Amino acid sequence: MNPRTADDPELQVALRAWDSASTSRESSFNEPMQTRTALRDSASHQAYGWAALTSGRISAYRCDADLAEVLLTEALGRFYLVGDAYGEAMAVSHLSIPQISRQNLDRALKFALKPLSSSIPFLDHDRVLLHNCAAQCYWSREESHHAIAHMLKSLDLARSINDSERSLVAF
Repeated sequence: MNPRTADDPELQVALRAWDSASTSRESSFNEPMQTRTALRDSASHQAYGWAALTSGRISAYRCDADLAEVLLTEALGRFYLVGDAYGEAMAVSHLSIPQISRQNLDRALKFALKPLSSSIPFLDHDRVLLHNCAAQCYWSREESHHAIAHMLKSLDLARSINDSERSLVAF
């Protein structure tokens, strides 16, 4: 199920938060957290899942492993409940980042690589994020050849994204 084809207005708000979230902007954490809080009592598990995924992704990149794991696990559960395989794959991949913080590198790599081996037709900017997660895992394991390969794939994808979508890619 491609979440971007759904007519749910709450889901569209959550996806806009996902698309605009940047791990480098100081205010970007508050926006997805506010979206997540606003959608907490929503009937749309999918929308809440995307809001939790966004908040989890940012907290993971900011090295708050405990909060990231809670949010990403919550997102994974919501996606599983509604059958959103796309969201599940993104949540699984991003669960690798708190595992790196905890030095569970084998588990982190397993999480990072699983979505890349699936047949889900990811959007290019989401594939960039998936390859970045895998590259981080390989760097942490000091396997530079694999890390560089994923970074190059990520760079090629980022170059292929047109200018209007380029702002969606947050390293």
